[in-house]
Amino acid sequence: MLRFEALPPSFAVLLATLRPCFTAPSFRTFTALLVGMIAIPQCRTIIGMLTGAGLAGIWHHSRAYWFFGHARWSTDQVTAVITRLVVSGGRPVGTGVAPPGAPNVHGDHAAPQPINRSRPYRDNPPA
Repeated sequence: MLRFEALPPSFAVLLATLRPCFTAPSFRTFTALLVGMIAIPQCRTIIGMLTGAGLAGIWHHSRAYWFFGHARWSTDQVTAVITRLVVSGGRPVGTGVAPPGAPNVHGDHAAPQPINRSRPYRDNPPA
């Protein structure tokens, strides 16, 4: 059975950051499915995720289908939280701690550098 306390600390911090996006039952289901998906990435099914989390035969698969179809959570809200984590360098927003040398992403301080068009492939490789 999946225990939240047994998760690696860095993963637990990530999940704790996502916690406000879900209700309590939805968060437990989300955590189990995410852990199962990471544990067995080749099994991209509900049963595969439950097996990866050690919950196959313990939880009925309808619980996962309920999560995706009826639970109260917003993909937009989850995406916004993950985006803030990526922009902040993986630290939960609001910690006030930035890594040394991190660029300032507020206001106009993050203006892009001009592109040198005189050397199109040396400085700017084709996409």
